[in-house]
Amino acid sequence: MCKYADDTYLIVPCVNVDSRCAELVNVEDWSQANKLVLNHSKSLEIMFADRRRKRSFNPPSLIPAIRRATVIKILGASIINNLSVTDILLVMLIRNVQALRIQRSHEMSTDCIYTIHRSVVVAILT
Repeated sequence: MCKYADDTYLIVPCVNVDSRCAELVNVEDWSQANKLVLNHSKSLEIMFADRRRKRSFNPPSLIPAIRRATVIKILGASIINNLSVTDILLVMLIRNVQALRIQRSHEMSTDCIYTIHRSVVVAILT
């Protein structure tokens, strides 16, 4: 019987980028010690942009089977590699407007749509 560890995240700060190989080995050792399988083909690597650097830092992937992504989903939330709050807020607000258009097409009252929109936008922005 094989067991898999779902949703395991290894976060290594850019100042410690050279230690990521050792950290990944630690995760693999932990998985084997707990009789779990680390599936490299389902694993993703994301490199967050460091805005303080003049040029981008893009070291090669440690394991070829692990793909590098620009967006990952963590517990249903999409995390973008540039961590731009404006981009994330815009996507959320656009989805909100699309949902409200659908509600309007189903003949929901304007007052209800306004109340939903106001409460969702306040929740997103806070």
